[in-house]
Amino acid sequence: MGGSNDQTKKTVVHFFSAIALVGCQKTSEPVVDFSSENVISYRYHGYDLLPTLPAKVRDMAQRHCEQFGKNAVYKGGKPVSMLTTEEIHDFTCEVGKVQVQNG
Repeated sequence: MGGSNDQTKKTVVHFFSAIALVGCQKTSEPVVDFSSENVISYRYHGYDLLPTLPAKVRDMAQRHCEQFGKNAVYKGGKPVSMLTTEEIHDFTCEVGKVQVQNG
């Protein structure tokens, strides 16, 4: 019986250790992960365990796409791993008027 209790304690300790490590990570400035005239991706350490998209990154993507006479359209973001706040956000550069979709 003691073995199962010891395993539970170890699991709890590992869980809280991982949370503490993630909590110690700091945000970082966005850097270009990949770019072309059709797409751009930014990588940075975010603000939370869930992906976040600061306005600064949207502005950076729009300036990039404007070089090609296009508009930046956000396609989504994803965490690099579950043990870090680092994330990647992707934009496509599209010609034409950008329509905002709710929901």
